[in-house]
This record gives sequence, structure tokens and C-alpha cells, in this order.
Amino acid sequence: KRFCQVPGFRSEFLIRILGERCRLENVLEHDIARRVFEQHLSLELASENIHFYDRSLSYLAKYDSRTDAANLAEAQSLYRTYIASDAPEQVNIPQSMLNTCRNIVLAEDHEAHAVAPDFRFPPRDLFGPATTEALKLMEKDNFRRFIKAPAFTQLLKDLRAYEGIDISNIADDLKGGGPT
Repeated sequence: KRFCQVPGFRSEFLIRILGERCRLENVLEHDIARRVFEQHLSLELASENIHFYDRSLSYLAKYDSRTDAANLAEAQSLYRTYIASDAPEQVNIPQSMLNTCRNIVLAEDHEAHAVAPDFRFPPRDLFGPATTEALKLMEKDNFRRFIKAPAFTQLLKDLRAYEGIDISNIADDLKGGGPT
């Protein structure tokens, strides 16, 4: 069981305690920290991953409330904006993921790509692997630079983060490393 079920509160607590050892998920769940991170991405000219991440989560969240035609239109928009070879905000994902998304979004035989459990087209998790990949890229690249940037140091000051805390006896669940 998690320490706190309110993401923003939990994230602020963890950012304040963990400081530079906090996780990207903590920053993304905290409104102020997220805005500072988005500004950092903008300065690095690297906003495409977070834009894709947000849009793909929105696609997933609204999936059940839309018709298959509306889901296909949104999937095609996501593909054209973030995945296609000429996409204006192309994300860096493996070719195999790009091919899978392209083959499904541009498919003429929709039934061939409708998968269990609900056999809808396009599939609910069409962008799942690509979204995970974009998140990993942000964490390994942009986020590592962000936590070393003056903007993050200022964020910690603004949040009145704790300094010099020994986190060795903080539960892995609180640090984000344990079961949820």
C-alpha cells in the first residue's frame, strides 16, 4: 500500500526529501515541478517527448468514451504529429515501434488489428510501448540534466526541500522502487 494516494502531495513530499534523487514520475505529478521541467525541456528544444506522453495518456484516458472512428482519428493525429518520419515533433522510438504504430494506424483491414480483450480498432494500447520508451528517454537524458540545472536547485529552495537527509531507511515504496 502506498504512503499517500494524492499524487501531488506525495510527489512534493518525495521531491522535498529526495531532492536530486527524486524520480521523473514525482516531478510529472507535481504541478509546479512539472512546469519547471517543461520549461527546461523547452530550453533544450526537447519538448516532443512530454507532449507525446501527455497526448498518448489522453488518448488512453478518453478511449472508452469515444467511438472507434474518433479513436482512429486521434490515433492518426498522434501518429502524424509524433511518430511519422516527417512528424513535426518526432519522438525517438525504435523502428519496430514506429512500424507497429504505422501499420495499425494506416491499416485498411481494421478487423485484422482489433485485439482482445475488447476487439476494438485501433487497439487501446496502440501507443503504450512508444509512450514507455518516450518516458525512459526523458528520464535517462533530459531529466538527468534537469536535476543538475539551476532551475531544479531553485525549485528545491522554493519547495523548502530538506538538506542532508539520510534516506537509507526510507521504504523503497516511498522512493518509488518498491511495489505499489
